[in-house]
Amino acid sequence: MLSIVKDSYTEAYGGQAEPESVESGVSIGRGLMRRADKLCMNHERISVSDAVSIAEIYGRTERIAEYLGDEDQVLISRGRLGQLLSKLVITNRDQAKRAASEILEQIGNQYFSRRKYREAAIELTNAAMVVNEMHNPTLKELENSRSILRRTLQMRKKNTIDFAYSEFNLAISERLLAKRQTGGVPRELFSPIFTKLERAHKVFVKFGDYDHYSVYLRARLELLTDWLLAEHDRILESRLAAIPDFIDLANSIGLNEHKPLARLLTTNPESLGLDRTPDWLPSEESNLSEALFSVPELSCVLDDIAQYKKELGANDCDLDLKLFELESVVYPVRRSFTDPFTAINRLWADQDYELFLIKATSLLQWENSDQFERKEYLLLLNRLPQCIAKIIETWNDFDIEGLMKRNPAAFRFAACELMEFGEWDNAFRLLELTRGVVASGLYNQIVQIGEANVPIGTDFVHVTHSPTATYVVMKQADAFVGSAFLNLNGKVLAAGFSGLSPAGLLIAQLNRNRSRAMSAARELHEQLSDVGDWIDARCSESLVIMAGGLFQSFPIWSTGNLGKSVLSGQKRVFHSTSLKVASYLNGHRFAGDLKEQLSLQCAAEVPGQLSLPKAGLEPELIGRAAPRGWDVEIADATAESLTIALSEPGITHFTGHSMASPNPKLSRLITYGSPLSVDDILDRDHKSRLVVLGSCQSALTYGLAMQDEVLSIQTALWYRGSESVIGTYWPISDYAGIAFSTHFFSLLFELVESDSVSVEANLVQQCWRKTINWMRQATEDEVQSLFLENAASVSSQNVGSGLAFHFYDWAAFQMFGVPYETA
Repeated sequence: MLSIVKDSYTEAYGGQAEPESVESGVSIGRGLMRRADKLCMNHERISVSDAVSIAEIYGRTERIAEYLGDEDQVLISRGRLGQLLSKLVITNRDQAKRAASEILEQIGNQYFSRRKYREAAIELTNAAMVVNEMHNPTLKELENSRSILRRTLQMRKKNTIDFAYSEFNLAISERLLAKRQTGGVPRELFSPIFTKLERAHKVFVKFGDYDHYSVYLRARLELLTDWLLAEHDRILESRLAAIPDFIDLANSIGLNEHKPLARLLTTNPESLGLDRTPDWLPSEESNLSEALFSVPELSCVLDDIAQYKKELGANDCDLDLKLFELESVVYPVRRSFTDPFTAINRLWADQDYELFLIKATSLLQWENSDQFERKEYLLLLNRLPQCIAKIIETWNDFDIEGLMKRNPAAFRFAACELMEFGEWDNAFRLLELTRGVVASGLYNQIVQIGEANVPIGTDFVHVTHSPTATYVVMKQADAFVGSAFLNLNGKVLAAGFSGLSPAGLLIAQLNRNRSRAMSAARELHEQLSDVGDWIDARCSESLVIMAGGLFQSFPIWSTGNLGKSVLSGQKRVFHSTSLKVASYLNGHRFAGDLKEQLSLQCAAEVPGQLSLPKAGLEPELIGRAAPRGWDVEIADATAESLTIALSEPGITHFTGHSMASPNPKLSRLITYGSPLSVDDILDRDHKSRLVVLGSCQSALTYGLAMQDEVLSIQTALWYRGSESVIGTYWPISDYAGIAFSTHFFSLLFELVESDSVSVEANLVQQCWRKTINWMRQATEDEVQSLFLENAASVSSQNVGSGLAFHFYDWAAFQMFGVPYETA
């Protein structure tokens, strides 16, 4: 979109005929400039279609000025292009503003080199101001903006309106830079910034310039909101420092900083094993009340805004949204807020999708959203899938990735809000547009992906959660059904997965506390039984589970009646990120038959890692079971040997250690030499028909970073081309790993050899399911018999009729992959 406008300017510049005389050129140029300025300079937002027409006129004026040798007019025309781009309404506004700022800074420097300092200061100030208006400027851009504005102050006379204009924008730059400081914004930064704003405003008033009054009110409001938040944090810290020493804040990870603990106790006391927030903790209302008292200027600003809105007689879109942001912060004390929907609806009408999304997601994050007018709020929610689709269609990959990373949970919460209103279809579509987009690298394709290449009659079900409930939405053909489970809200789930006292499932794994992890897994399994029951009662014989949020790290398939149906073979369960991603990957797999090749990659004795003597026997055990005529390779696993094996359309098995990281891109398989990380895996395409990872946490995503990307070692392999991948959610014992692999491959190869069937997702699922069911019921004696049948001696600590494995052992194994359409 941006290039269309810039090309229109360039083409008009190149196609403008030379005027017949100087006089006619001057007359034509002035007329064109007046017409374009009327269309451009008096508007804050300009559509692409209007911008194309305006750009053509400015291009013609520059060409005429060049014929006339009028260097000033040439620069004025180019500067107008910069102004035009800064107001351009495209999906990625920052892209247009960045281009505008570059043009304006270049023109300012050209004026400066010609010693036209007033003109230079104007263009340079505009260049800096455009950066300040960006949604996500880089730190370098903000620092350059501040530097430019300090420079322009040296070019202007004090107490003039031009000086005030530079000083005003310098105050905004300093506020934005202050927010980038780690550890919060120091209080002492606010007073001088506030002084700059007030001083500039007095000069505007002195010269009768009231056009900036709305901008001035917004700037004061933003600054004072930041000031209020800084005061709030200071007050909270001082109150927490006064908590008596006898208060016990012990927890499983040794966290002893008051502030994060206080936030946990305020938002989710269950995570520290408490039923409610303790009485000795300062209340949010009292903290806010004192903070408001510490920023008395805020009341004056709110009075000025109220008076301005009354005199204006109409809504100021930007000011209303800034006002709501403040009111949402102080709502626990003031209990009132300005209706934000009129302003947001205007953004939608202007097709300003990026700003619409920014403001809409801020509304979603407000915990008092139940106070919104239902009809307006529902309209906003239903527009979100359209908005995301528009953005994905028009943004580049880098910017889409930035959008997803800046909103790690917002889209999931938005989908949950839609489900709260029973809008199951739009909730499903929103999840489809935002799950695994970055991890899979699909980006722009995701909007166009249809639902081909997946079996007809298979149901697809998203399972996710918000702070208020767990939600399930299922697509059956063209119909959507769903349910909310209020007892499984975010607080309960956070305690179960990431609670600190007692340790939740994920924290227990980080602490390497196996016994607590086993207990936490069992507790979650029981809590989620209603979810499994609901899915089982409504799904067909074949379903694909797509888990988001904390559920990425738990076997939803095993819960309630669903677990019974899956283990008995009544239901077939598969796993995917989304229907769209599965459809795309199934349609872009390699062509050709299975290569009868089995690569057994073992890293059981890596220096510096715990020795895995039983795992070292796996390659030989599995190799014996391979069909006659197959090419069987047993290798010491290195990053290179694994990568080569994965590039072939055969079967790859890895045994050894693997580690999941809170940052999923750093999760890795431990091999001889350097590890093979998720980043490494995503860096190239693979062709394996089946990958089995006999290693700990190879299917685990902690969900702390890239929360809804569903990214783990297992899914990274699937995203990059492996058809079916089996991994583990949790640390598994050496004994459980070798038992699973031996039984699974014995079944698989028996079917492949006897029936000449291909190794595809349905067959892998069948063998995975039978192996899990066998592990669930197997005794120690039966496991030993399995090993003896395969001519291996694997000793166990216990021998007898007792069960060999716990839930934590057999439920750890997860299969990722979706069958192809076979009709």
